[in-house]
Amino acid sequence: MHVCLDGNIYLDSIEKKSDNWANSLFVVVPMRLGLNTILPEYLSSIKKIFQISQNVGIAGGKDFSALYFIGITDPSENLIYLDPHLVQPAVPCEEIFGDKFENYID
Repeated sequence: MHVCLDGNIYLDSIEKKSDNWANSLFVVVPMRLGLNTILPEYLSSIKKIFQISQNVGIAGGKDFSALYFIGITDPSENLIYLDPHLVQPAVPCEEIFGDKFENYID
């Protein structure tokens, strides 16, 4: 894991920590995107982040009011998020995939 404390990603330090890309590396970039809400000028950049296949999401918010953004919808590109404070029952995979569910399990 590599945390970019100043909000900048320095390729040389990441290459060193990943042993010149021989190992996987989880990079965390903490930053504030607004005081009380996400400022509109950041939205297009946030949406572009979800086009990167290696992206694992964005966690953000404040105490007792955090959200975990997991993707965007097409074509409206609305952000999809989960609330880690709200536990909900899972949808059975058979309802989504039907008979094809076995194809997704190794």
